[in-house]
Amino acid sequence: MSAKYDVLSQTLELLLSPGTAIFRVPMFQRPYSWSETEVSQLADDIFSPTDKADLPYFLGSIVLAQANNDDQELGEIVLDGQQRLTTLSLLLAVLLERVRNADVPDVDEYAAYLFSRRLRAKRTPKIILQPQDAIIFEHLLTKPSDALLPEIKDTQLGQAIATLTERIKYYASSNPLFAHGLPAEVAMLERLLYEVEIVRISAPSERDAFRLFETLNDRGMALSAADLVKNKILSRCGSDIDEAVELWTSITELTEDDIVGFLRTYWIACHGFVRKNNLYDSYKKHIENMSVSAATNFVADLESLARVYREICAPSSQKQCQWGREASKILARLSDFNARSCRPALLAAAKYRSKDFEAIAKICESIIVRHSVICGRNSSMLEGFYHALAATLRDPSKDLSDIAKLKDFDPVPSNDEVTAAIKKIELVRVSPQWRVLLIRINEHLHPTELVVDEPSRVHVEHIFPQTPSSSALAESQIKPVDVKRYCTKLGNLTLLAGKRNIKISNGPFSLKKDTYATSDIAMTRELCKLTGWNNTAIEKRTADMANAIVLAYPHPREIASEK
Repeated sequence: MSAKYDVLSQTLELLLSPGTAIFRVPMFQRPYSWSETEVSQLADDIFSPTDKADLPYFLGSIVLAQANNDDQELGEIVLDGQQRLTTLSLLLAVLLERVRNADVPDVDEYAAYLFSRRLRAKRTPKIILQPQDAIIFEHLLTKPSDALLPEIKDTQLGQAIATLTERIKYYASSNPLFAHGLPAEVAMLERLLYEVEIVRISAPSERDAFRLFETLNDRGMALSAADLVKNKILSRCGSDIDEAVELWTSITELTEDDIVGFLRTYWIACHGFVRKNNLYDSYKKHIENMSVSAATNFVADLESLARVYREICAPSSQKQCQWGREASKILARLSDFNARSCRPALLAAAKYRSKDFEAIAKICESIIVRHSVICGRNSSMLEGFYHALAATLRDPSKDLSDIAKLKDFDPVPSNDEVTAAIKKIELVRVSPQWRVLLIRINEHLHPTELVVDEPSRVHVEHIFPQTPSSSALAESQIKPVDVKRYCTKLGNLTLLAGKRNIKISNGPFSLKKDTYATSDIAMTRELCKLTGWNNTAIEKRTADMANAIVLAYPHPREIASEK
């Protein structure tokens, strides 16, 4: 490590002693978020019975940096370890309150480890949290027992106090090492202050600290590309940091556990192909020379497209999307198909060609259905096409007719290939994807009939049973050796709403017709027009359904050419 970084192992007493700098958690760090598990683990690590030879106990590291200004009263910025430092301060406050209640002399002197008067002569916590936590944190440092107040007890800080109080009570009553004729809490306080050490890594500036983050990441530390991108962007936002932090918080909430996936999708949609392991390098190069306003505008663009990304990935079943009713239905089906590789193209369409979004969504769905669902080809093969599609959408000189000319369409199965695959396929297990396809076939063949909005509310019915009764075999004249062959054909499947009728499920077609006649689903009612159900009927219906799929999902070139 470069000599500009100071590395020092310090006890908590030295780290927080009177006269040391105040530690400030910057706005772009997350609020206090440790759960009961993490808080309990910290207390257990400190107070579990330990051989003296194992002391001092090392409690990890913190990364600090000098603020980017000349006002030394602002102290040092905590760039890593703020959750641990906050919890240690709360633990110290709980112990001090309990010792004070035991009438131990000179206990108030310990308050100097929690508060400082250096900041404009005002009594200020040694650790200054973000505004959303700061007021409650200062209150709890002064009076931890107020964690039981209704307005505090359900906060993360209030719950941390409750957990720490419980662990202190446990160790005060059960650990023989906390004796020496003093109240157990005093021995615990001494353990915390004098026998626990933290590795303090100090950088001369925030910029140097961000470089340290990058170095730690290169060496395999647990920092995701999203963490590094956030730190890089926010380090450029200067006086706009509050606005940028609010925008990044929104991005995090909108993308939930998929922020890295969103950042990669955004980059492919707006800039070009990038692999996940090169994602941070691409963002870093793009960001490092940005002005304050450019960096803030960039975060704003990310936040705007994070909203679009959420709408693409998790379409609402209750609310129509901004691109219309048909686009909403397509996005819902793409979600059911678990179609992820097409997201860059959809995001690019939303940003650059909103008026063509429905057509692009149709193209993506057609590719997924033809290539992956029906022909069973590896969906990873499609990434190159979607990247080319996103690039075409970014180019203002191109239109949908140019998309129709893309050579990347060549691997997409033709109508003949789709039809042949459907006739050969054996659906031994009917996946949710095929149930969605059956619903789509019904909608295509009967567009004025009931729309099945909730696929989970219907089940797939095998017209000729999987386990046929003797009467079903006799009526169909299908030989036992051919049961699997015909039972698993697409043409042998239909949809039924509501509960299965177990009594007739293995019976002959003539017994099932009355149930089919009362169905809300048109493709099922239509079966009643048939006089019987045998291998010829199954083959014909399979061919009819293959034709319906080809028409419902035209080849992407046809869709692009139509516009």
